Amino acid sequence: MLITLDTLRFDELELLSVVKKFPFVIFKNVFTSGTSTPFAFPGIFNSVYFSFYTPRRSPSFVEILKSYGYKTFGHNGGNIYCSDVWGYEKGFDIFDQRFRGISISDLQNYSIPSCYEITQKFLRWIEKIGDESFFAWLHYMDIHGKWDHLTYLDDHERELAVILQNEKKKLVLNDTDLKQLKKLRKSIIKHINKNLDDISSYLSDRENLMVVITSDHGEELMEHGNVDHLPKPYDEIIHVPFAIYTTDGNLQKELREHVNDLVSLVDFSITLVGVLGIKANFGIGINFLRGKRNYVYSEGFRQQNGFRHDPTRQGARNFSVRTLSWKYMMLNGKEMLFDLTDDLQEQNPLVVEESVKKEVKTFINQENRKWLSWKAKCKF
Repeated sequence: MLITLDTLRFDELELLSVVKKFPFVIFKNVFTSGTSTPFAFPGIFNSVYFSFYTPRRSPSFVEILKSYGYKTFGHNGGNIYCSDVWGYEKGFDIFDQRFRGISISDLQNYSIPSCYEITQKFLRWIEKIGDESFFAWLHYMDIHGKWDHLTYLDDHERELAVILQNEKKKLVLNDTDLKQLKKLRKSIIKHINKNLDDISSYLSDRENLMVVITSDHGEELMEHGNVDHLPKPYDEIIHVPFAIYTTDGNLQKELREHVNDLVSLVDFSITLVGVLGIKANFGIGINFLRGKRNYVYSEGFRQQNGFRHDPTRQGARNFSVRTLSWKYMMLNGKEMLFDLTDDLQEQNPLVVEESVKKEVKTFINQENRKWLSWKAKCKF
């Protein structure tokens, strides 16, 4: 089972009570392949970077699971960027929400479902399938916003939510509003905790269970001048929480041996099918239980005449190549290097040495070759 909490930051994982109640294995160095949802989910579901992704043509690991007899349920939380518009319905028996064919006017009036609604739909489905093998994906948008539709907030919180939504559109918050935003996020996470507890309690008697909790990307909270998840691959956006619970004691022990390893979300689906004993020629990620990576790549496309993301790929591509000790970043046409041993907050960019440029170029070329090789074998 996969649960993705949109915009949950790495430093907010400790607010999830379920990872304390159950023996989750918490990974410390997992990074998304994209700075926002459209750029991140090809890595999670298809084990490719957004630059390589072709909606509804790139194979999904859910299709593989379905071919092996798994019952499948997916709920994208009402996020169009991980919906059927972008091909993520593939392999799911039940898939909610679908947006293909819906008019723009209807989308403008669309109310994003809360974590409570999504959880109840899943629990009704899992009750029907009984003890059959299943894969389920739940994507909660509650932390992301819009927040004024969340009926579980009290009157004060909803009033505050409206104010913050309007202020957040400016992509900058003053200290007072930023403090209120962090407080609101914590309040919403408390409600997510209730849902995660309900799911965990319901599934607690199942054998051979694995639950993965992560985020497609984090959120900048003024660390580098903005509030949002703009195409800026700083760590507050690309460093994501990643926790795994399993009833398999041997697997749990093996997972704990890798908690400090460098992992990309493009490795998630490859590792999952490997754990299930499925042999599949799939994507460009690695099974992080069988091999180690030295670099992670993250990208996001920026509007040509703006700051927000551009899923059409018409604007500039910002990207980073990160190791455990340094990060190379191309941001708005400018090269930067950060020494993460002395500057983990990425506040003091250094001049990029030619040796680093060469190392980055070699890695990117290697990833491109892996993609072209796999694409040729798959013939899509």
